[in-house]
Amino acid sequence: MGRFDSTLASEFAALLDADDQRLRRELAFLVDRRNRISHGLSEGVGLRKALDLSSVSSEVGDWFILKLNPER
Repeated sequence: MGRFDSTLASEFAALLDADDQRLRRELAFLVDRRNRISHGLSEGVGLRKALDLSSVSSEVGDWFILKLNPER
C-alpha cells in the first residue's frame, strides 16, 4: 500500500497496530486458516471464531471503503 499512498499506508498500519495489534493478529490468523483450507488441511476453526474473523474482515473492509471512497 505504501507505493499507492504513503499516508494511507501509515494510517492502515496504525489501524492494524491499535488495540495491542488485535487486527494484525486476527488478519494473520485468518490468512493462515485460508491457506490451510486451500491446501486441503483442517482449519480447526469453530463457529464462534469464524464469526469473530468475519467481523474482523468487515472492520478492515469498511476502513478501506471509507478511505478509498471516491465520492468524498
